[in-house]
Amino acid sequence: MIDIALIEQCKNPNVDTQIIQKIIQVESNNQQFAININKIGSFIMKDKQEANNLASNFIKEGYSVDIGLMQFNSKNLKLSNFSHYSVDDLLDACSNIRAGSNIFYLAYETTDKNLTKEERINQALSIYNTGNLTDGFINGYVAKYNYISTKISLLEEAKKSNTKIELKFEPFNLQTQKRIQHD
Repeated sequence: MIDIALIEQCKNPNVDTQIIQKIIQVESNNQQFAININKIGSFIMKDKQEANNLASNFIKEGYSVDIGLMQFNSKNLKLSNFSHYSVDDLLDACSNIRAGSNIFYLAYETTDKNLTKEERINQALSIYNTGNLTDGFINGYVAKYNYISTKISLLEEAKKSNTKIELKFEPFNLQTQKRIQHD
């Protein structure tokens, strides 16, 4: 499992950590040197150099390649926001999390702002996986994330709650096992 502190440090600050953590789990099973060559298959390489060589060679041959923890797709390297990244950069855990979370955030920002947060997250997940709003629902990708949306919804509801918690300190004597009374 990837360290939460690393995700917090590296991710786009506008994206919930739970979402990034789950994307990493679903996409690469927490494998930093995971490479997926679309239409060929997935590989877990033993080190950065091996992963870089494999990905770079297939990209040069025109293949679409998913790289690293968040399986950042090589086609996104052509986008102006991501053209400064190299395959080597994307095999660095922090750079991969930053780039992947930025892609997710851009996807989220393209969704309809009139939808609920949960609906927007689900649509962004579909875009993250397929490049469009619907295919990630059809292929089952978005369904892998349902519990995240539920947790986020519950957290949002809890923030709106009027419930108040009061903490009351009562001194306790360990030797007598009794509360200490104050006047």
